[in-house]
Amino acid sequence: MCPGAIATPPAFALIVAHDAARGIGRHGTMPWRLPPDMAFFAAATRAAWPEAESTPKPPPPRQNAVVMGRKTWESIPPRFRPLPGRLNVVVSRSAEARAALPDGVLGAGGLDSAFAMLAAMGDWYPWLPVAPSAATPPPPAAPMPAVFVIGGAQLYAASLREPQCRAALVTAIEQTFPCDVFFPDLAANGFAQDAASSEHAAASGELQGAAASVFPAAALLPHPGAPTTMTHKAVTFAFTSWHRISPPTTA
Repeated sequence: MCPGAIATPPAFALIVAHDAARGIGRHGTMPWRLPPDMAFFAAATRAAWPEAESTPKPPPPRQNAVVMGRKTWESIPPRFRPLPGRLNVVVSRSAEARAALPDGVLGAGGLDSAFAMLAAMGDWYPWLPVAPSAATPPPPAAPMPAVFVIGGAQLYAASLREPQCRAALVTAIEQTFPCDVFFPDLAANGFAQDAASSEHAAASGELQGAAASVFPAAALLPHPGAPTTMTHKAVTFAFTSWHRISPPTTA
């Protein structure tokens, strides 16, 4: 980067679990306990991107970043925060709350400030689409650190207004739970689910090949032949991925 140049905000993905009504929480906690989703969250937010199963590659130069609001930070049990193996970034308008964050956790007064801090650190994973077009740049040859926004509801909504918000990893739960906070409608915000392209790739036996090399979450999703939905203690869910297909609208 040239001296004095303004760094481009990094591309990023949302990662969330929501119920059939897009509910994501109640009274500051998740109203379900779903260990497979927690395992997927940990794997996705700690993975080297792009992830290649067959060819070992060196780790990325920095940890992935997880960006969250203050309430999401406080909802994490103290023994698990900061989330290990990831750069934790907490967005809060309260200077007092930011000052109270432990060493190694970055505090930002807003989403723009958080992205500016991350941009100053170097390049991040570009979150390319599953079905690339001729205009799509090739995937990175070596792993790059990735940026994830992990909640809560206000930060998700603000993130969707950012053009660099390019992907979403969604654990879609079929049941409905009592919730008081909700995730925005991705389809109404210019996103399309990658199910059709993933199903096509799986049918041709290529999900773990070409698709995974472009959109490495495919390697974390169920393998070809696995059921599209899973059940854990009466909770039925599916791991899905989405990509932006149209720019955000401005108010």
